[in-house]
Amino acid sequence: MPMKKTIIAASAVMLILIALLVVVLCLQQSDEKPEVTDSPTVQVMFDTNHVEHLESFSFRYEGKETVSISRTKEGGWQITDRPGLPVDPVEVTLMLRGYEQMLALRLVTETLADPAEYGLDTPSLEVTITDHGTKKTYLFGDENKTYEGYYCTVKGSGAVYLLDVSYFTAFEKSVDSLLLAEQLPDLSAITKIDWTPADGESPESTEPLKGVLATLKIDRIIDYGREKFSAYQLDQPAVGVLTRSDGSSLTLRFAKGETDELVYLTIGEGEIIYLVSCDDMSALLTYIG
Repeated sequence: MPMKKTIIAASAVMLILIALLVVVLCLQQSDEKPEVTDSPTVQVMFDTNHVEHLESFSFRYEGKETVSISRTKEGGWQITDRPGLPVDPVEVTLMLRGYEQMLALRLVTETLADPAEYGLDTPSLEVTITDHGTKKTYLFGDENKTYEGYYCTVKGSGAVYLLDVSYFTAFEKSVDSLLLAEQLPDLSAITKIDWTPADGESPESTEPLKGVLATLKIDRIIDYGREKFSAYQLDQPAVGVLTRSDGSSLTLRFAKGETDELVYLTIGEGEIIYLVSCDDMSALLTYIG
């Protein structure tokens, strides 16, 4: 009898342990959608994209305004509807490098019956890539915290995949974080300056200005957009049309800042507003007017 009681007691303990294990597993998987399968851990999701051949792409992150980026004639990148806003190619590479060969953590379902089940009825991220004239739109839904990924489907496809979180966070970008700070050309070989101060009174001589502009340096981007020009007095700027020894010309527009250490600048037809300095700020401020 004691042996039988011992066996019964051990069985009861085992049943309790099994029940506890089931509860723990259920709690751990509470964030997982029921249709996640045991497909291979890593699998190729879609056809390979070739970033160097991409014509354009756009993204809409967490309901914010859609940002569209396209190639320039020179092969660079720009905000599509704002050609005066060049985009840093390094940022583009960082955003798109994972999309060259997209890998899924797993296949969730081959037939999407209810988009809302995965948050795909109101996507948290939409990415559209145009490659060789073909557009592909990736829709990201809810986050699966258990697998550290997001549910994703290609628009028009019924399959849902689980993608690593990095595909999602790569597009945590705003326009100002994507802008490319232009490089001023060498201004040490200026042969001529056509200068119009902000107050409209032309200086008697622009010779001293050549030396001043030769040391001009861009400090940082302060803002962007023609609609912002008036806030920086760049709607009525001092304008310098510079002719360089190689025959090229460059138009610079200046406005005084809030202190003697601040001078605002736009380059050519660009929309980026820079904060600049030079070795002789007092002379530059005098010419700005």
